[in-house]
Amino acid sequence: MSRSCIAALLLLPGFCLINACQTTDDPRKGGLLSYDPEAYQKRIQEREQQLQQLEEQQEIDKEKSGALEDELADKSGESAEIRENLSLLERDIELLQSEIDKLGALTGEEAEKLALINAETAAIEKEINGLKSMSSEEIEGKKQEIESMEKRIDQLLEEAETLSRL
Repeated sequence: MSRSCIAALLLLPGFCLINACQTTDDPRKGGLLSYDPEAYQKRIQEREQQLQQLEEQQEIDKEKSGALEDELADKSGESAEIRENLSLLERDIELLQSEIDKLGALTGEEAEKLALINAETAAIEKEINGLKSMSSEEIEGKKQEIESMEKRIDQLLEEAETLSRL
């Protein structure tokens, strides 16, 4: 073999090694000749920025979670209050029914009033039973109906009391 062929064969692996070494800012992908301190610093800064963004997002998520937990506690309290009001309405209906039962022989007009009171009482009891089976959100939407039922029960109690005095 000639000297030039031998020299070419000896230099060929060196060229292959130099060609295989790519320049990159990722130390895991770099080659022998790719050391670039500025690129490494840039990579570190990018990672620190990503970490800071993730920490900020985590803090925002914690705040949202806390707000949702507070809202849930408020809704649970309101739901308990509404259920308590429903129980009071049931008690008022029982009182009304006992007043109605106390009424003895009535005139025709009084009997009609009593029948109306009985019908309204039954309707209100049906509504209360329907409300008991609803979820908290559905009950929240029915607050005005519940307040209206409370007023009507008070009126019915007064009417029954008036009838019992006659």
